[in-house]
Amino acid sequence: MKEFINKIFSNQQVTIEELSNFIVEYSELCGIKDTTPQHVQIAVQLIQSGMFDLRYACKNCAGKLGLQVIEMKDKNGVVLYTKIQENNVENN
Repeated sequence: MKEFINKIFSNQQVTIEELSNFIVEYSELCGIKDTTPQHVQIAVQLIQSGMFDLRYACKNCAGKLGLQVIEMKDKNGVVLYTKIQENNVENN
């Protein structure tokens, strides 16, 4: 999933298969266990039509995986660079 998230934030092309796998894995991570092919197809259509923000889902997924999404923006708020890194939280 980290590789997929990196592809999204670096604006690389992803295949429908990669996107479908992400949807299933992300659904399971969020507690949705019985994702059907029809659910995946609808989610893909919503993403492709711009009705669902894949970057938001990737940020949320990264947080659930213990990854930190760091964005560098210009003064107008336009994202220039995004970096994904492991959260290094020390236990005290």
